[in-house]
Amino acid sequence: MKFEGWVLNPEFAIDEVVVSVGGQRVEPQRVFARGDVGKVFHMIAHAEKSGFSVDMPAGALRDNQVAHIEVEGRQGEQPVGKYFGVKLAKPLAMTFPPAHLMQRVSGTTHAPDFAQIGLQAAFDLMNAAEKHRPEITGKAGTRLLDYGCGCGRVAPFLMHFWPELAYHGCDIDAEAIGWDNGNLKAGAFEVISTAGPLPYGNETLSLIVGVSVMTHLSKEEQHRWLAELARVLRPGGLCLLTTHGRRVAHFNLGMAGMWPRVLEEGIVDRFADPALDGVAPPGYYRSTLQTAGYTQREWSSHFDVKEVLEAGLDGYQDLVVLAKKG
Repeated sequence: MKFEGWVLNPEFAIDEVVVSVGGQRVEPQRVFARGDVGKVFHMIAHAEKSGFSVDMPAGALRDNQVAHIEVEGRQGEQPVGKYFGVKLAKPLAMTFPPAHLMQRVSGTTHAPDFAQIGLQAAFDLMNAAEKHRPEITGKAGTRLLDYGCGCGRVAPFLMHFWPELAYHGCDIDAEAIGWDNGNLKAGAFEVISTAGPLPYGNETLSLIVGVSVMTHLSKEEQHRWLAELARVLRPGGLCLLTTHGRRVAHFNLGMAGMWPRVLEEGIVDRFADPALDGVAPPGYYRSTLQTAGYTQREWSSHFDVKEVLEAGLDGYQDLVVLAKKG
């Protein structure tokens, strides 16, 4: 079986790639030209030189096994980029949302890509939760909230690997929530308003995850929702949220060249995002860039900021680990 893809560091050209699958290391491979990558990321001079293709080690993927994949890009002897991924030997049996709902939350209508995005995000969240709060992750009695769950991009995988917890989801997209309630029977999903509040009692949730939510809010809305999330989180609970940081600034074509301004201001929240036109109020939904330093400073008024993992979610968005104050 072949494992193929591309690896790109926007600041350093990569000469070779070293891949490990399930702990089995493949011999270093020279990168080759990927014209499609070079075309998309035309603003990065070395983007085309990014492709790789390796033979999967024998036995790396067995039935029902999750293979952990590490891809390291090198410039000479020096590592200049690393990506951690997961792959299922046998895909989960799952029902996929309508194409327009998948597009709305993930930018793709291709079901295997939609599933892989959700799988990777779920594992990144699970790893962070287990590192900081192993006593609550995946355990019976744990109430998890998927804040901004959309049409269940991450939910099926968290439910599969953590079947004992009580799963709740909420979103402003009523159509997506309707689909979730009709197809993801193990969870309880509710529509929320952009004005809030969340339909959960004070300190009733053990674990909160929010993928690609704060990334689309103004700094004022971030603070308002952070306060609301802090209200519903139990003492000893954990909140995992994503932000757009340096990696997104380099790879998102609409934000090219913006990172110096973000470094100067801490947060730039002025990019309109049409992805939720007709769902979110006009002007509400945007693409927001922020530094880890800004997040540490500003979000600490609501939570203890345990860690900001640069590109910690799918090698792209930053993953922020937050704990209940006190």
